[in-house]
Amino acid sequence: MYISELKIDGYKNCNEESTILFNSGLNVLVGENACGKTTIIDAIRLILRESELPYVTEEDFYKSFEKEEEKRNIHIDLKMEKLSPEEKITFLSWCNAEFEAELHLEIEKEPNPKGYFKKSIWGGKSKASAFEEETYDYIDTIYLPALRNAEEKLTNGRKSRLALLLKHQYTEDVRKEKLVEAFSDFNKSIIKNDDKKFSEIEQAKKDINTAMKNSMGTVFGQSVNLQFAESSFTSILQSIKMVFFPHIGEIDEKKFRDVAINSLGYNNLLYIATVFAELEVVNKNHGLFTVLLIEEPEAHLHPQIQSKLIKYLQKVASLKKNLQIIVTTHSAVIASSVGVESIIYIKGKKNGILSKRIADFELEDNVKKYLNRWMDITKSTLLFSKAC
Repeated sequence: MYISELKIDGYKNCNEESTILFNSGLNVLVGENACGKTTIIDAIRLILRESELPYVTEEDFYKSFEKEEEKRNIHIDLKMEKLSPEEKITFLSWCNAEFEAELHLEIEKEPNPKGYFKKSIWGGKSKASAFEEETYDYIDTIYLPALRNAEEKLTNGRKSRLALLLKHQYTEDVRKEKLVEAFSDFNKSIIKNDDKKFSEIEQAKKDINTAMKNSMGTVFGQSVNLQFAESSFTSILQSIKMVFFPHIGEIDEKKFRDVAINSLGYNNLLYIATVFAELEVVNKNHGLFTVLLIEEPEAHLHPQIQSKLIKYLQKVASLKKNLQIIVTTHSAVIASSVGVESIIYIKGKKNGILSKRIADFELEDNVKKYLNRWMDITKSTLLFSKAC
């Protein structure tokens, strides 16, 4: 299946309902600044409950720059077509009479006492129909932002993308338990100091206890022991960081360096490669539907690498039937490196978003071949012109 249609009303720059049609596989959204490309990406993230999207704020509701006109409600509607027999069963509570999955989101501009806006979400045609929240578990939404902090995502910590990839790798609870057990045993062996290799830790413990006894006495004093921080499965994964070497194939651990000294462009590539690896694991483990949203993948990348990257995305999207990729870009290199049938032109209008798929023109194969040859870097800049 794939997302075939998105409708946005009252969200960000959409004062009236705007409809965007998508292709299966790869979709490349091109257009000038402030035309609505990010609004489209965020609307999909919002209705599919992408994990890193911030809460809806008052600024997300449409408000006119020119006059006192604003929207009190946000409506986002999403349709998915060409469901397999298995998908029709899984998404049954979202399906209409034609077995197209429909998802609807309404947000009212009336915050509750905690400041959150009321959300209503339902599947199918009727708002009163039964809705199964668990169905969301069969959709994986992966998002790569435009101005991404690749270094932060590759190092250890709560926001680590590497930890997320590793979490997907561990599909069996037994394997998780073995990792935690091995990590705990290692920590205990250091603290116990059985082989006398870590006497400094033992000495530090003794010094603290002695100072406590001398300063507080035996009546008011307390005993102190030392141990490593909590070794839960999640905390172990979050403590792992990535290091790099500037050439493929190196295995000598001493030669690797911290990503903090790497270039912005290559850290972006490492981050993207980590997400692609995550995509492979998610696709293999779940096997239903994954949507990959990428904003401006050209950030900090050499034109030749931009071309390689988008061609790789095009290849992956064509091979994996349960994967849909939606990319926004300002890069003429990227626009010229994909088939014209993947391009969706986005233009801002007074009250919303205007979109047009080149695929809608139903071009004959010989015309497509001619256009793909013609769309070199220079000529593809017309896609970003004001009067296109």
